[in-house]
Amino acid sequence: MKLEHNKDLDGSVVAQINRQKDPDWSSNTTESAASGTAQPRGGLPASESGPRSQPMARGNIPDVSTSEILSQLNTLQRAVETLTELVKSQHPASEDVPPWLRAAAKNPQAYDEPDPTRTGVYVRLLPPTYQRFQIAHRRLKLRTKTATWEVLVRLGLAAVERLPVR
Repeated sequence: MKLEHNKDLDGSVVAQINRQKDPDWSSNTTESAASGTAQPRGGLPASESGPRSQPMARGNIPDVSTSEILSQLNTLQRAVETLTELVKSQHPASEDVPPWLRAAAKNPQAYDEPDPTRTGVYVRLLPPTYQRFQIAHRRLKLRTKTATWEVLVRLGLAAVERLPVR
């Protein structure tokens, strides 16, 4: 998204600044009434209204042109686009996995298919271990728990093979 410079906006900003520089800019009732900034009539007398607040000094308001604002917005937009591209280009976590572990897991999606040569095994686990298994099952997005067990056993056996012999 690129913001375009609006020349009409520049003209109205300059006109407003010029009106404010006029010593009696609030007495122009035609423009102030049209813009909704007319002073109420019949208010308290000047002596009873309390101290009049002074308008803010011009030095307190930074003088920033529309083109400068658009330039800063465009710079900000480019920074956001760059960060978005960096986030999209980050490598998935699977590329951080060592090759020997990736080779041990092979294709986990293939383990979801029925295989008559599989042996049925009964497993007893502590509740925290089973909770971790369920988390792994959801994370791997496999259809069956059998496939999740196959992946975990293969990864575990590959890790055991790399342990030093005691």
